[in-house]
Amino acid sequence: MAGGGDAGGYKWNGKHISLKEKQRQNDNHITGETWVKMPDVDFAYKSSQGRYCTSQGVAFPYSGAYLCTEEEIMEQIKLAKDA
Repeated sequence: MAGGGDAGGYKWNGKHISLKEKQRQNDNHITGETWVKMPDVDFAYKSSQGRYCTSQGVAFPYSGAYLCTEEEIMEQIKLAKDA
């Protein structure tokens, strides 16, 4: 996941894109945004700007991670842990 530091404390205040909109993280970057993997799963990421993305169920040629809401990512994590 590309990005820089979060100096200045900026947080995303815009609309959080739903997974249903199929917007790739790399196509919707914010300058200085960094991404870290969320604990206990290998598909969920949270950005330094407070955004979320997932790579779960993403298959070629639609590779990458898709932006999603916090509710969507938490539901995916819950389902993965319950499986």
